[in-house]
Amino acid sequence: MYELTYVAVIEEPDMDTGPLTQRRFTLHPLTLCFPVQTLTLFAIKAAERLGWLRALSRVLGHVVLSDLYDVKECVGKGGFAKVRLARRLDTNEMVALKIMKKRDMTIRDLQLYFNEVQALTICRHPHVVDMHRVFETAECLYMEMEYLEGRDLLTRLGSSGKTAHDEKETETRARAILRTILEALSHVHGLGFVHRDIKPENVIFVSAREDSEVKVADFNLAVALAPKEKYGSYAGSKPYAAPEVRLGFPHDRAADLWSLGVVAYLLLCGRMPYSSLVGLDVHKAYRNGDVMC
Repeated sequence: MYELTYVAVIEEPDMDTGPLTQRRFTLHPLTLCFPVQTLTLFAIKAAERLGWLRALSRVLGHVVLSDLYDVKECVGKGGFAKVRLARRLDTNEMVALKIMKKRDMTIRDLQLYFNEVQALTICRHPHVVDMHRVFETAECLYMEMEYLEGRDLLTRLGSSGKTAHDEKETETRARAILRTILEALSHVHGLGFVHRDIKPENVIFVSAREDSEVKVADFNLAVALAPKEKYGSYAGSKPYAAPEVRLGFPHDRAADLWSLGVVAYLLLCGRMPYSSLVGLDVHKAYRNGDVMC
């Protein structure tokens, strides 16, 4: 099976040279996207670009999706990707297929995709969602993931902090969930990665059973850091972000633990620790040291 070469090929919109040259004509670009840089090539004729696209597709091992899967309904979407339920034709196994259209992706989107592939390849663990394989067609990038039948933690809690049975998560159940997430983070941090987006939506139940185990998912914001290195740019979801992240300061693995602390409060109390503060008020409270449970 073809594995990702960390190169994506994108057919770009045609370009009219217009006033750039004395003789007006159309260029037919295509872009090679690598994890850390891009290279755009220009063909004079559309047929020439098509020839390059076909040749690169052969080299990169592009496949025909219908040869591999019976693709079924959409089970999730977000950002630049959709997730569809699919049945593998070789094993009959049900999997989750994350699908990203190259035409709809920015260079930043591609970097997030490469981030997730790298993190999930290295950080394999029983409590981290399993990525089976990655591949691409001429139009799309794909990630085959294990299919987790349970819903995410936020859906289970409901908008009022209740479970599906209209009962608050007990301390015993919350402790089991939090321990599982901590074990996953300990493994991820030990391999040098920071998740940077710990929140209930990214904690998925393996099955619909009430006592189901959970797994940590969505690693597209994950970054690898050296032991004493810190990351400078903002990432994550504001209600769960650590103060140093919200304020734009360099941060490290400790930011994940703050986010987990917010999740813990939500599990045990059924509300956010600063639910009365929204938007810039939270930002101001961070600066003044006024954020209290």
